[in-house]
Amino acid sequence: MRELAIASQVAHTLTVLSGNDRGTVYELVSGRITIGRGSENTIVIRDDPKVSRQHAQITVGANGAQIANKSDHNKLFVNNEPVESCRLAPGMIVQVGDTKFMFQSAGASSLVQPVDMTAAKHAAAKRGPFVSRPQKGNRLIFYTVVGAVILLVAWMMNQSSKGAKSGTPGTMGSFQSTIKTDQQIVNSIEAHKARAGMNTPQYQEAQRQFLEGFREYEKGQYSRAIESFQACVTLFPRHPECGFYLSLAQNRFQELIQYELNLGSQYKRQQQYSACAAAYRNVMFMVQDQLVTSEQKIYNLARAGHDACIALGGRDN
Repeated sequence: MRELAIASQVAHTLTVLSGNDRGTVYELVSGRITIGRGSENTIVIRDDPKVSRQHAQITVGANGAQIANKSDHNKLFVNNEPVESCRLAPGMIVQVGDTKFMFQSAGASSLVQPVDMTAAKHAAAKRGPFVSRPQKGNRLIFYTVVGAVILLVAWMMNQSSKGAKSGTPGTMGSFQSTIKTDQQIVNSIEAHKARAGMNTPQYQEAQRQFLEGFREYEKGQYSRAIESFQACVTLFPRHPECGFYLSLAQNRFQELIQYELNLGSQYKRQQQYSACAAAYRNVMFMVQDQLVTSEQKIYNLARAGHDACIALGGRDN
């Protein structure tokens, strides 16, 4: 069936003025457009907690656009006035929650011509009630990226031209120049090592001890790491890393000992005597190879705690 229909309708739009989607334009083509937080809405506002799940509805028809409040708890504002329903005019500000839109309309034509309404309905169904189209901000980003690419290409071509003029690798003379420069770099580094004593067997052995100590430090074996770092410092006192990591390993080692001592004391108070004995035994094991004066005192403290927990009924597994 063929009927008369308007060939060119008024184009209504909503432009987002606030929120994460600021600058986005929704074109209201036909039918009913719903606004809210729910994913079932035509226009979904997810980042505004003051927007209801189904907040407002815009009906677009031959007589223009009509907006209505669909929320039982939150208000709909048009031009800063609360409304339940009103007809929208160009320039009006629609607000749901803290999100604002500007309603606009563009040109209409009264020219009519025969059209196939069935085909028109199918086309409208495929098109949907609105479409989103890119704004000036998006076009600006596009042009900025294109401009940046053009500038980058121009800079690379300029650098290539300068390189060609200054004799970059490409000729035998330029190859020889590059080799000479690289050899100078190697000679400079070797001379620095010689002045610092880094080309001696003592330094090589100190570096080996440092790498071994660092591996143990990374695994949490602080006692072994301390031994390697101490050997490194003894072999080459000016080593740039050994003294620093020796201090770190010693601090971590003391923290671990204190943790186990506190754990043993806690288990004793909780009458978990086997666990108490195990914690004190760990301390004894950690310090038994480093029995300097301070470690000897810690060893004696751990041994006394261990023996007390065994006497109270703990098992020394």
